[in-house]
Amino acid sequence: MEYYIFGYGSLVSKESTERTLGRKLEDKTSDFCKLRGYQRVWNYKGRVMIAPDDKMINAVFLNILPSKTEEIINGFLFKVDQLELENLKKRELNYECIDVTNEIFDHSISLDKQKVFTFSCTDKQHLSNDGDQDCFVLKKYDLLVKEAFKKVSEDYYKQYEQTTLAHSYGFVIGSYKGVY
Repeated sequence: MEYYIFGYGSLVSKESTERTLGRKLEDKTSDFCKLRGYQRVWNYKGRVMIAPDDKMINAVFLNILPSKTEEIINGFLFKVDQLELENLKKRELNYECIDVTNEIFDHSISLDKQKVFTFSCTDKQHLSNDGDQDCFVLKKYDLLVKEAFKKVSEDYYKQYEQTTLAHSYGFVIGSYKGVY
């Protein structure tokens, strides 16, 4: 069975996605696209270990939540098989894999009857409130996402900026391991 995934954060980075999948993405089965009815927010909270001192912190990552209006966010669509989907579910720990097939548009891929999934977290245990003093955005993650959108085009990056809610978290610089 084959599926498609809509990436809206680090999965927009072809390099990051290819590392997870263990293969190169094909142009004919991947494309940039848009998702209707969701809002991109900085509110997924995960525990990470920051190098070099292996200090555990609460890091904040991108998430999407259903919007009250017909908001639109941009992202990346790519094909996966069943095993790759299961590996992505492990990578996207504490996110729920949701069906967004009917909300995807503005792409060149013929989806036929294939499902499109993305990852969203609604579990309050893993959500932060903007500005929580004990939560930080990882500068490395923030730059990875921004660079992925900029590689598409400056306009695509501007769309990302316009469709991502601003946050007031502090930043942490350094490499990190794991999201728990």
